[in-house]
Amino acid sequence: MSGTIERLLLNTGAVLFGEFRLTSGRVSHVYIDLRKVIGYPEAFRIISLELAHMVIEDVGECGNCAVVGVATGGVPWATAVALSLGLPLAYIRQPKGHGTERDLEGAEVKGVTALLIDDVATTGSSLSFGVSVLRSHGAREVIGAVIVDREQGARRSLESMGVKLLSVTTLRSILEEARRLGMISDEQLNSLAGELWGTT
Repeated sequence: MSGTIERLLLNTGAVLFGEFRLTSGRVSHVYIDLRKVIGYPEAFRIISLELAHMVIEDVGECGNCAVVGVATGGVPWATAVALSLGLPLAYIRQPKGHGTERDLEGAEVKGVTALLIDDVATTGSSLSFGVSVLRSHGAREVIGAVIVDREQGARRSLESMGVKLLSVTTLRSILEEARRLGMISDEQLNSLAGELWGTT
C-alpha cells in the first residue's frame, strides 16, 4: 500500500501549506488537518482500516483491550477502529468545569490494554496527557497510535513514559509523495525539511 495513504491525505486536502500555529505552540509552514478526511467516506474507511490493521498487528490477540480516542481529533478514528475490531470505546477530554467533570468517558479501562488514538502527533503533549489519564484509571498497558507522526518529539516523549507510538505514516513520507506528484518542488521539500527536522 506504499504511497496510497499519503496520496489520500493529499487528495482530500488534509495537507495544507501556508503558516500555521500548532497545538504545541510551534509555527509551521505545513499543517495536517485530518478533519478533512472524515468528509470523504472511502478515504476515511481505507485509512481507518489501515490504522486498525496496524494496531492489531502490533498488539496481537486483543481480548482485553479498549480503544481510547483523544478529543477531539482522535475520536472519529478511535470510533472507526473500535467498530472495526469490535472493541469497547472511550475518549479522553479535558474537564470543562461542569457536568460530571470526568476526564475519561465511555468504557472502563482498569486492567486492560488501552489503545490510545489521536489523529496527528507533534510533540506528544496530547498523547502524554492521555497516557497519564489512562494510568490514573488503572490501565494495565497503553499503546499510542496516530495517523500521522510529524516526527517532532512525540515518539521520544512517549518512550520516556514507557509507551510505544505507532503511526500509519509520517509527515516526511507525505511531503516526499507530494514532491513525487509535483505538488511541491524539490526546493520546497528541502526548505520544509530544514524547518521541521533541521535536514535538507
